[in-house]
Amino acid sequence: MKLKHLSIAIIAASLPMTGVFAAAMDRSGQSISAFLQPNNYFEAGISVLDPTVEGREAGDTPKPYREINDMGDDYYFPSAAIKLQLTDQISFGLLYDKPFGADAAYSGENAFVSSDHDTVLPQDRLTALRATTITKNVNEQVVTRATQQAIAATGSPTPPQAVIDQIAAQIRGNAGAMALITNGVTQAVDQGIAGANSTLGKGNTKVKVDTQNISMIFGFQPIANLNFYGGGVYQTIKGNVSLRGQAYSLYNGYDANIKETGGVGWLAGAAYQIPDIALKASVTYRSEIDHDVNINESIPTLGALALLGDTGTAAAK
Repeated sequence: MKLKHLSIAIIAASLPMTGVFAAAMDRSGQSISAFLQPNNYFEAGISVLDPTVEGREAGDTPKPYREINDMGDDYYFPSAAIKLQLTDQISFGLLYDKPFGADAAYSGENAFVSSDHDTVLPQDRLTALRATTITKNVNEQVVTRATQQAIAATGSPTPPQAVIDQIAAQIRGNAGAMALITNGVTQAVDQGIAGANSTLGKGNTKVKVDTQNISMIFGFQPIANLNFYGGGVYQTIKGNVSLRGQAYSLYNGYDANIKETGGVGWLAGAAYQIPDIALKASVTYRSEIDHDVNINESIPTLGALALLGDTGTAAAK
C-alpha cells in the first residue's frame, strides 16, 4: 500500500473533518538543508508539538450538536543529520527524521465516543429495518403455518397452492392467531437488535501512526556553487486505528493494528548558491515509497445484522 493512500484512508476514517486534516500526516517536511551546509556538518534536534483541534458535531448527527473537545494529542519527533565533505567535489550525508504521523483521540460525550445509547445503525434506519423485518417474518410464519395445515388436511407433502392460500387468508383473518405470531416475531427481532447492539465497541475513537526515515545521500560539486545529489531512502511505518461512537454506525468497534513494515525509495536534486549575496536555491524530488503492510483488523459487528436475517445484511450495504 502506498503511504499516501494509507494516509488518506486513516484520515478519512478517523478524522472526519477532512478539510482541516488534508496535510495532517506531514510532520517534518523532510528538509535536506543539513546536507547543503559547507564543510563537515552535524545537527540533532527534537520537536515537540501540542496541537489544539476542537469543534462540534454536524451533518446527520441528531441535534442539538454536542461539543467535541480537543482531540489533538501532543507528540514529538527527533531528527539528526551528518554531512561529510569527503573531497572538494564529493560529499556524503545521512539524514534521519520521522516525516509522517498522526496522534489523535476523541473524548467527552459526542458521536465519536461510545455510549450506552449507541445502535448498530442510525436510529431511523434501525427503526425502518425493525418494521420491515417484522412484516417479512410475520408473512413467512403465516405461510409456513398455512403450508403445515394444508399438508395435514390433504395428506399430501405438496398440497395445491390454492389450498395454502385459502388457509393463509383464514389465519390472517384470525386476530388472535395474528397477534400470537406478531408478538413472537417482534420479540425475536428485538432480541436480534439487542444482540447486534451488544457487539458495539467501547471507548473512544483514536488513531496513532508513526514513521521513520533515513536517507543516504551522495553529492557531486563540479564547481563551487553547484551541487548535484542523490541517494537511497529507507522508511518504516506502523500504526493503530480504533473507531468508536455512533458516527461509525456498524463499524463502531473496528480496530486495526498496522504492523511495522519497511519500504525503499530514492531522492535526487540540485542546489545552487552564491554565498557572497546569501543566495541559495535547491530542488529535490523524492520518489513514492510503497509499503506492503500487514493489518490485523477486528470488526466485532461484522456478523451482527445477520441476527436480523437477509434484511439486516442488506441494510449494512
